[in-house]
Amino acid sequence: MKVYFRVDASVHIGSGHVMRCLSLADALQKLGSDVVFVMRVQPGDLCDYTKKRGFKVEQLAQPDELINPESTTDYHAWLQVSETEDAEDFLAVAEDADLVVIDHYGINVHWETLVKSTTLCNLIAIDDLVRAHNSDMIIDQTLARKVSEYHVTSPGSHVLSGTKFALLKEQFSLLHSVALAKEIDKQVHRLLLTMGGVDNPNATLQVLNALSQRETAIKTTVLLSYNAPHFDSVASFCESNSDWLRHIPFCEDMATLMLEHTIAIGAPGSTSWERACLGLPSILIPLAENQLQICQNLVKEDAAMSLSLGEVPAQLNPKLDKLLHNFEAMRHNNLSLCDGKGCSRVVEKMRMLGWF
Repeated sequence: MKVYFRVDASVHIGSGHVMRCLSLADALQKLGSDVVFVMRVQPGDLCDYTKKRGFKVEQLAQPDELINPESTTDYHAWLQVSETEDAEDFLAVAEDADLVVIDHYGINVHWETLVKSTTLCNLIAIDDLVRAHNSDMIIDQTLARKVSEYHVTSPGSHVLSGTKFALLKEQFSLLHSVALAKEIDKQVHRLLLTMGGVDNPNATLQVLNALSQRETAIKTTVLLSYNAPHFDSVASFCESNSDWLRHIPFCEDMATLMLEHTIAIGAPGSTSWERACLGLPSILIPLAENQLQICQNLVKEDAAMSLSLGEVPAQLNPKLDKLLHNFEAMRHNNLSLCDGKGCSRVVEKMRMLGWF
């Protein structure tokens, strides 16, 4: 089966969409599928990383003038070109597609209709914005998402919703049972700070400044990539506070890294389900409009606490103290939300539909 993923990363989009697509791509490749990623060239695009992960990448041309999003919901700017132009560019390299997987807030039903009218492929839309789709399957891994929330325009379209379909690397499902059995010394916590691969507002440094005010420091690992615009300032802060801080620009094995920690502070993106799978209660700091629903749902399940970025200086440490006090219950709640087997469930559904 020839599978094409249409997904982008950039300094505005971040890396989460590509990372969850790579998890599904790994599962499909293991079953013998020929997998190709189609990605628009732009700053922070992860094309080279995707190649290093063992996948062919068809690179769509970077526009002569890059568009800067006007807000965190300016998804048209994420695509950089019109939907029609992007669909035509995609079809120029993917005419032989048996399956197309889209994970892009800038791609809507118009793009899907153009592609489906030109090829005989099945089409999967990975989404969490509850939009109309002309696709054969929709995957929305948002906690508490209901199938009925989606309006589908394709007869027989299937909606896979909720964290049971969270697209995580296989290592998370393997370590979930380890996390369940893990005994934790509640007097010796280790904190993982991950504000996303880009972190444009430099929330990482704001959190570190607040944590530095604690009477007793918590050993903390900071994950922030070289693509982040504030990489240097964070790296410098970590170097100056190396007695309690460790900075990692990139981690290939996030599951093992998370298992080494007990609590987390981060943005409520796709990595929320990774943290839940391995039982890390979190303080969530939304950095984009599309993260608010995830944040609210996790707080409602008592799996996380939340702060706005503006509340960090005054409220982070009181929230963290409360999280530590409620740690055991919150850890249990996280572990019950996600078992890391989402990719295998998606593949099994595809088998049932006779797609391969």
